[in-house]
Amino acid sequence: MSFNVFRLFAKVAAAINILFWLSMFFIRIFNSHETFHLQSLGLSELVQLILMWVSVIGMALSMKWELIGGTVSLIAFLILAAINPVVIEFPYIVSPGISMFVILVGGGNKSGRLNSI
Repeated sequence: MSFNVFRLFAKVAAAINILFWLSMFFIRIFNSHETFHLQSLGLSELVQLILMWVSVIGMALSMKWELIGGTVSLIAFLILAAINPVVIEFPYIVSPGISMFVILVGGGNKSGRLNSI
């Protein structure tokens, strides 16, 4: 199996992960009976929300820079897991797995960038 297939799979997995988190966020916002206000969040919840968005942004960065994006996403998720251990359960645990796969794939390229796809 060609190494480019692994890179393509890493990009597709990252894109699916981004879509998953965006859909979870928008479903929560638009289907909530309560109005969503940042002021109603506690400090811990606000930090968790910011870390989750940093993780999603890291996944988006991994589309161009695999090592940088995967590392940012993984570190943000590990900090999030330290704050709230519930995120280690399925389906949330898929995110760091995808991040690690993206980092491994990006490690094969010195620039950390996907040039061939």
